[in-house]
Amino acid sequence: MIPWRLLVELALFGLAALPLWHRQCYLLASMLMALFLLNRLALSLWGQNTV
Repeated sequence: MIPWRLLVELALFGLAALPLWHRQCYLLASMLMALFLLNRLALSLWGQNTV
């Protein structure tokens, strides 16, 4: 099951912290967050397929 609550919290945190980040920090954080979300999504889908 995809943790929608976690995704919503991360999205809200990203939007709230957006004005505080510099451009490079924002790019790095967005790449790391995208990798994290893709990893969670892939693991959840893989878990659903194997069960």
